[in-house]
Amino acid sequence: MTQNQLSRSRMRARNQHRYVFSLNNSKREGQQRPKISHKFNDGDYSFLTSPRSGNHPPETRAKRTRRNVRLMIVAIMSGTTLVFVMDGLLYRENEKIDLFHGIDSSIVGDNKQSTPQLRSGENNMLGTKQRHNRAVDKIEGAEHQNTPVNFNRNEAIMDLSHHSKLYDSIVNDVAEIIKEGSKKLEDMKLVVSFDAASDGSKRKSSSGLRFSPGAPLPHQEIELERNRRFNPSKHMLSRLKTAPHEIAGLQCALYGGPNSELATRDIIYWQDIKSDNNYMSPFFYKNKGMADDDEISFKVARDSYSKYITFEPDPGGFNNNRLAFEKYLALSAAMGRILVIPPRQHIPLLNKGTEKEQNLSMEDFFHLDSMNNENVGVNIITMEEFLHREASSGHFTRYASDDKIYPPYNQTNWDFSQGSPIDELWNYLRTVGYRAEEWNNDCVGAFPSDASGNNILMDMMNIILEERDGRSFPDPLDFQGRPVPPQSPPMERLREILAGRKRLCLYTDEMRSATLVHFPSGKQAKLFMQFYSFIFFEDYRQATWTYRLVRDHLRYKDVIMCAAVRIIKEIEKKSLSASNPLGNYHSIHLRRTEGSFQEQYIETDISTEDLVLSLISIAANSTLFISTDESPDHSIFQALRKKYDVIFLDDYQHLLEGINPNFHGMIEQMIAARADTFFGTYYSTYSGFICRLRGYYAVRDRKYGYNEGKLTNTFYINDQHMREYGIAKAVQKPFFAREFPVAWLL
Repeated sequence: MTQNQLSRSRMRARNQHRYVFSLNNSKREGQQRPKISHKFNDGDYSFLTSPRSGNHPPETRAKRTRRNVRLMIVAIMSGTTLVFVMDGLLYRENEKIDLFHGIDSSIVGDNKQSTPQLRSGENNMLGTKQRHNRAVDKIEGAEHQNTPVNFNRNEAIMDLSHHSKLYDSIVNDVAEIIKEGSKKLEDMKLVVSFDAASDGSKRKSSSGLRFSPGAPLPHQEIELERNRRFNPSKHMLSRLKTAPHEIAGLQCALYGGPNSELATRDIIYWQDIKSDNNYMSPFFYKNKGMADDDEISFKVARDSYSKYITFEPDPGGFNNNRLAFEKYLALSAAMGRILVIPPRQHIPLLNKGTEKEQNLSMEDFFHLDSMNNENVGVNIITMEEFLHREASSGHFTRYASDDKIYPPYNQTNWDFSQGSPIDELWNYLRTVGYRAEEWNNDCVGAFPSDASGNNILMDMMNIILEERDGRSFPDPLDFQGRPVPPQSPPMERLREILAGRKRLCLYTDEMRSATLVHFPSGKQAKLFMQFYSFIFFEDYRQATWTYRLVRDHLRYKDVIMCAAVRIIKEIEKKSLSASNPLGNYHSIHLRRTEGSFQEQYIETDISTEDLVLSLISIAANSTLFISTDESPDHSIFQALRKKYDVIFLDDYQHLLEGINPNFHGMIEQMIAARADTFFGTYYSTYSGFICRLRGYYAVRDRKYGYNEGKLTNTFYINDQHMREYGIAKAVQKPFFAREFPVAWLL
């Protein structure tokens, strides 16, 4: 397009419509720069709009701007220099559609009379990395100086990929525009394009999280690679077009099957509750009562996008770290803050495979990117992205002072492979953030139903402590066999969760005003328990949402779940007999080799004879799947082989080709969770999670006693704790030793 054509196009847009959106507003000779009369801020970047003349008050102009800004984003004038680098593209049949270069300018603003024109464009979406970085630097610099953003044609690239919610809104708006233009919405498919970056890694959003591939679109040949039959390589993914990943359901086409919905249905315990995706904490809003506003995504306080939670990993194994991650995820959602996940490090006991396979983060086990995209009230970023956004930019000072302080060596990548001592990073975060050391095992983290209700919680606690209601201080045994229903008044639910604790940890004004809240580790700051044992919500609906967030969205990745399905099906086939037509099997988890565990918890050091005796309820010759950290050749299993058909995960290595061996423990957990009978190890968080999963399945399948908090056929090996799940118990110390029904009675 020539310069004259471009000028005429822009002039026509200005004459027809109330709003004009353009970043290429640099002053040319003989022309005046367009006057910017309103600036709309969203997230980390600014959108500049130019309303037509009028004496409307600022509130009215702001309201109209909010209403139109999403349309202005996609309504790019012909020949514009603005490009959006998005996480996905739109496809119509087999034609790639370039949304942002091909939409006619006549849809800008309030007037939508003309039909949008779309044209294909293979190379218009992405610019070079160098131009992209230069453009982002200019955007950020202009925002800090509160000045308009000016670009030349080679610089106008803006990265909005971290605004996943805004991106979804843009896609919805485009779909409506296409529908108005008599296009068939059914012909449009949103896909995620996995273009290999220059370093061969998966594309990442600016949250730093890696994208998860969804189901492959039809009419594509999927050739599983040799030795990677069950875990596709990045090269393979880069050649496929896939739908957006959804946590609901389970798609195994990319992971070697099974490919039928019937085959995967049995392992799915999570639910797809669409209304949950729109929930946000009361602390997320600028003003009270905004939750019912139709323009919720534009009335969210900017503070919620610039306040963070960081935490130090637990020194224990994966399941201890999983417990910690669940808790800090729940806390970040409750506080309306962004959760920063720790760098990739070696997790104790996950030491199999290559150095790369041992360098792990929570995003390797859970679909954190999909959780980000699907939940308005959940925001997660990597440590590298956090340090890049805030710390290395000089936004942090020593806490409660004006002394600006940068990360050690001004380093942003603290993954294990970088070689820097991780303790230096933790010391830095303790220095610049509010240290939540008082939030520990001795208190209950309590959140009011609105952002100004801490006094109500303290009044409730004082009534309990002073026994003003005529009742003695609650004991966990008071609730044994009599669980408090989830919708009970807050006083009753608070009494149940206290478990001997006489202090509330409140989200105080000081914590709320801090840019960063940091949870350190160490004996003085020990916070080791399940999220539901620590966090109390005055509003039961917030509690229920939080429990469902963990159940429905924080489930293992598809590669893990699909592997578990394949092996479960093989075990069931092996177990089929005339007396066992359903192919039921049984399972135990025996923790053995970590000597300090048996030394600390003496009752878990069980003899061979006691082990065989504890399994007396399992019929002889039954299939027994054993999950253990002991060698399968150990003598303790010889006695079991004489009575049962004993199997281990090692017997199914042919179904695990290409899968990170450090995922095997999670696969075993899912296999054990679907066993007809399970015996676990008390005090083990590994066994505990299996029991919680069995609770989810019991509710789904309405097993006997599920509504009373009972779990049938779920036991611990030692006599003292064998029948823990035969009666409902309230949370009690030591919290980590087992799971409690409040987690699955939703």
